[in-house]
Amino acid sequence: MLFAGAALVTGIAIMALVPWGKGLARTDENYYTVILNGNEIGNVSDVAIAENAYAQARIRLEEEWKDGVYVDGTLSLVENHAWRGAATEQNILEDKIYQELSKSVVDVQQTVYTLSVGDVSVVLSSLEEVAEVVDSVKDIYEAGDDYQTVITESDSERFGTATCELVQASIEPENRPMVMASGDGTVDESGNAETDVVSFGNDIEIVETYAEETVSVEEAVSMIKDALQVVSVKEETYTEEIAYSVEYVYDDSMYSDSSEIVQEGQAGSREVTAEVTYQNGVEIQRNVLDSVVTAEPVSQIIKVGTESRPEFAFPLSNPRISDVYGPRWGRMHWGMDFSCSIGTDVMASAGGTVVEAAYRSDYGYTVVIAHDNGMETRYAHMSCLLVSEGNAVSQGDVIGLSGNTGDSTGPHLHFEIIDSAGNRINPADYLYK
Repeated sequence: MLFAGAALVTGIAIMALVPWGKGLARTDENYYTVILNGNEIGNVSDVAIAENAYAQARIRLEEEWKDGVYVDGTLSLVENHAWRGAATEQNILEDKIYQELSKSVVDVQQTVYTLSVGDVSVVLSSLEEVAEVVDSVKDIYEAGDDYQTVITESDSERFGTATCELVQASIEPENRPMVMASGDGTVDESGNAETDVVSFGNDIEIVETYAEETVSVEEAVSMIKDALQVVSVKEETYTEEIAYSVEYVYDDSMYSDSSEIVQEGQAGSREVTAEVTYQNGVEIQRNVLDSVVTAEPVSQIIKVGTESRPEFAFPLSNPRISDVYGPRWGRMHWGMDFSCSIGTDVMASAGGTVVEAAYRSDYGYTVVIAHDNGMETRYAHMSCLLVSEGNAVSQGDVIGLSGNTGDSTGPHLHFEIIDSAGNRINPADYLYK
């Protein structure tokens, strides 16, 4: 069953059914019984006679049916060696084919509209459905009733093209109708919306044609929603943050790995008016139309040290040396003593790993730190330990509080530096570098 557009096209196939495996060699002894829709309508001695009779009958039907119709028919030629009667004349066979085909003509004329967006096409039953589909897709990305879809129809007449076998549906009209959207639903003489607030980024073609089947509005929306480009241009006003700058002030009284925020930074703000373009709800372009600063940013000021940190630093923030390394009272004093009140912060002289944090009868509460250079430092007579064995510490970290524990004559901190060979050496050789 085939469809015809403005002219009739039948779905009739001319076939020769040859019994006994014989071919269709045209000899004087070959006769063919002509069968149309199962009815014998004559006999011919030449296939061409049946073909010509069929063609003339079709032309007569085309002249009568100017609109789209369906014709359901099957024409076959069966070779008949037993036939010895007179052949059916071509004009008589034409009349019989015409009468038989007329019985199977069914008028199914239906004007439909093919909506094409890019490579996607859908067939709908009315222009109202076309508008509803486009509106529904638009509403996915631009919801609301502010914009009405307007369809501009072309002036071309109803379209249909046919061959003897089938009708082609994808036809380009001379004047392509376009679908546009505008603020008030009006379209100017050029076919463009008066306001380019909402439009479509690709061409939308609507072709009037004929078809047997159409799709529903819901199906059409699902099929074209990704192909249709809904473009909206909006003027937006918003507040934008202005990042603050950072300024550095250098201080030679601080170590180079130390810093201090002198003034906190504060972001500023500006009011921006921009023209923003969206495609299917996703921003694709932003043009700033105006920008007014509403609050100036406040710079952050950071003080940064420039002094190189010593390999070993004093273990107290305000060191007061009460005894030095060397012989004392008839024996060797293996470290440096710092006078301080009980509870003063004791700091790591250099970074490293705590290898001892315990109480000893001679040193009292003691911490020993192993450093990366293979040397160690010892801090003795503390009242409280704030680290444990295995802790990693950095130079300047508080590791305990000074005290008067162990073999001590008064509140102080005893400090030692031990070289990689295990020898206790003079701390003054390192603390003053």
